[in-house]
Amino acid sequence: MRANWLWPLLLVVIAALFFLQAFGVLPPAVSDLAGRAWPLALIILGVSVLIGSRIRYANFVVLGLSAVLMAAIIASAYNKQASQLRSDYHQSITQALAADVTSIRINATMLLAEITIEPADTRTVSADFAGSTQSIVTATYSAAQGVGTLTLSETRPGSIPLLEAIGHGKLTLRLPINIPIDELAIKSGEGALTLDATGTILRDLNVALQTGDITLMLPVLPAQSALGGSLHTSGGNLAITVPQGLTVKLTIDNGKPAFSASDYLLLSGGVLQSAGTRDFQVVLSAGASGRVALKP
Repeated sequence: MRANWLWPLLLVVIAALFFLQAFGVLPPAVSDLAGRAWPLALIILGVSVLIGSRIRYANFVVLGLSAVLMAAIIASAYNKQASQLRSDYHQSITQALAADVTSIRINATMLLAEITIEPADTRTVSADFAGSTQSIVTATYSAAQGVGTLTLSETRPGSIPLLEAIGHGKLTLRLPINIPIDELAIKSGEGALTLDATGTILRDLNVALQTGDITLMLPVLPAQSALGGSLHTSGGNLAITVPQGLTVKLTIDNGKPAFSASDYLLLSGGVLQSAGTRDFQVVLSAGASGRVALKP
């Protein structure tokens, strides 16, 4: 008769969790998951009783199947909760630009947020964030040799967020139209980006999204000005609106090009460019899991 060591093992694990929780050693998120998942112990014991004498190595089979089931349920619960828009936490940032600042650089790194960037007729850079209490947005600013640098970062207070508090947020960033932007860099784990660069003097743009669509409205650039950089989303579409008279060249490394044949040419090597010219004010590399669209 095979010994059933599963019951004693479960009792030891459950007792250890209660002990650690009583002394505040367990992180809040782990305590939360343990409190939600305890009925699984009853399922494990019940299945063990049913098949324990019928299947060889039944204890290992039950433990393996239970671990897979628990992981799938937890992942599904977190993904479902992450899709919810939260507004439990608010952060507003306003950075005035001194008179000796002649250009700016902006870097934003987000984890789980929809991002909207819009122009503003002001000599400040401002941002508003609304999200869950498991997201904290910090800002650092420095100025040297006439260049102001603003860095925005979204972080989480713990490595494992509380299930009931998780959710995606929304960041609204406003760019000044009267100060050149040497670089605008956006990175995000999950969430779409809508960037209206109308009226701005944008010189370099770099966007990298893991999941989410990119919607970009290019600015009308002054004569002899140029815009370079890259736009990439690993899980979404890319759509670029081009104002009249602006010439564009995209090097597409991934995605399905979508364009008007009367306005643009698709060349070998994934090069999509404005028709009738060899001089381009906007030169970008681009990639998406879906469509890469240029439209006037």
